[in-house]
Amino acid sequence: MCSLHDAISLERLGVPTVLLITEPFVAFRDRAAQSLGVDRYPSVNLHHPIAILSPEQVAAEVDRVAPNIVRALLQAPDAG
Repeated sequence: MCSLHDAISLERLGVPTVLLITEPFVAFRDRAAQSLGVDRYPSVNLHHPIAILSPEQVAAEVDRVAPNIVRALLQAPDAG
């Protein structure tokens, strides 16, 4: 999972990040994070599938998750 690897690398450099992920990939995120030495990594779950949404539906999804993104950015992950 390239985006998770990038996020963890950025966190280790002191850049706050949060992973945006669709619901079916949450378990994979957890396994991948552990393989990268991180027990838990802050993420925000998006409804799946996201690629087929209209621009209006994407905007609604952004409105739904924006507070969660801010909250996750303020968490201190165990990025080793």
